[in-house]
Amino acid sequence: MRTIHRNGVVALVAVLAVTFLSSAAASAAPALACGSTLTRDTTLTRDLRCRHGDGLTLVGDVTLNLGGHRLIGPGATEPFPGGRIGVRLSLTGTSTIVNGTIAAWPIGIDSNDDERSATARIRDIRLLGNSIGLHIVRSEASLVRVLVRGNAWGAEGGFSSSFTVRDSTFRNNGTGMTLATMGHLNISRSTFSGHRNVAIGCTEVFCEITGNRITGNGTGVSHWYSGPKVADNYFADNTVAYSAGYNGFNDAEPYGDAVHDNRFVRNDVAVEIEALASAVFRDNEFRENRIGVRGPDGAAAYSVIVAGNTFRRNVDGIYLPPVEVSSGGNARVSVGDNTAVRNRGWGIYAPGATDLGGNVARGNGKSPQCVGVAC
Repeated sequence: MRTIHRNGVVALVAVLAVTFLSSAAASAAPALACGSTLTRDTTLTRDLRCRHGDGLTLVGDVTLNLGGHRLIGPGATEPFPGGRIGVRLSLTGTSTIVNGTIAAWPIGIDSNDDERSATARIRDIRLLGNSIGLHIVRSEASLVRVLVRGNAWGAEGGFSSSFTVRDSTFRNNGTGMTLATMGHLNISRSTFSGHRNVAIGCTEVFCEITGNRITGNGTGVSHWYSGPKVADNYFADNTVAYSAGYNGFNDAEPYGDAVHDNRFVRNDVAVEIEALASAVFRDNEFRENRIGVRGPDGAAAYSVIVAGNTFRRNVDGIYLPPVEVSSGGNARVSVGDNTAVRNRGWGIYAPGATDLGGNVARGNGKSPQCVGVAC
C-alpha cells in the first residue's frame, strides 16, 4: 500500500494553482503595445515609445492611467494629413486620461471624427513637444492640472466643442489654446506664458476667462465675434494683453466684451480696441504699460465704455483718437470715473467721447490732462 504524505499534496496543489493563475493572467493581460485598442481601464507599467503608427485608441467608458510613464511618438511632424496620434479618444462614453506624459506626436490627443462627439477628462497630464497637444471636433474636454509646454499648438477645438480648463499651465507653445465656431471656453486659475503668437483665442464662441496669469505672450487674449467675459486676471509683459475684436453688436452692453477687475502691468499695449469692437472696460488697473487703452485710427464703427479704471505710470493712459465713422456704423465712446495719474504722455485722450463724469487726471506728461472729457 502506497502512502501519500499530506505536505506533498499541499505543495503539489500550490504549484498547480500558481501555474494556472500565472497562465490565466498572461492570457488576460497581454503586454500593452503601440496600436492597442483599450476597452477597459488600463494602467501603463512602463514608457511606451511608438516609432510607427498611432499610440493607443480608447473605446467606451475607459480610463487610461499612464502610471507616471511616457507615451512617446515618432516626432512632432505636421499633423495633417495622415498625422499620427498619441491617444485617440473614444467616440462613445467618456475617455479619462491621467497621470503621465504624452510627447513628440503630430497630435497628442485627438477626437478625430467630424461627425461624432467625444467626451474627455484629462487630469495630471503633461503634453510636451507635440505639433498639436490636444485637438477636438464636436467634442467636450476638461483639463485639470495639465501642463502644455513646447507644442507648436497647445490645444485647439472647433465646431460646437467646449474646453473647461482649471489649475493648468500653458507655457512656451507657439499658440496656447484656441476654440472656434459655436462652442464654450472656460479657463480659470491657470497660467499662460511665453507664447509667440496668441495665448488664448476665441472665434465665434462664448469665452469666460477668470482668475488667470497671462504673461509674456505675443497676444494674451484675442477674439473675433465672441464677446468674452474677462475678469480678475493678471496680464503682464505681453505685446498686446487683450485685443477686442469684431463683435457684430452696436451696443456695448450686454452683448459686448465684459472686461473688468483685471490688472494690466508692463504690457506694450494693454488693451487694443479693433475697428468693429463692442466692449466695456470697467474697474481695471493699468500700470507701467506703454499704452493702457488704445483705439483704432481711421475708419471705424465701434462702441466702448471705459469706466472706473485706474491708469498710473503708463506712457499713455487712455488714447482713443477720433475716428471716421464707416458706412452704416456708429462709433460711440463713453468715458467716466477713470483716474489717470503720473502717466508720461496722455492721461485721458478721447476727443469726441461722451463724458460720463467723474474722471480725474493729474501729474501726466501732456497737457491738457484730459481731452474730450472734463477732469
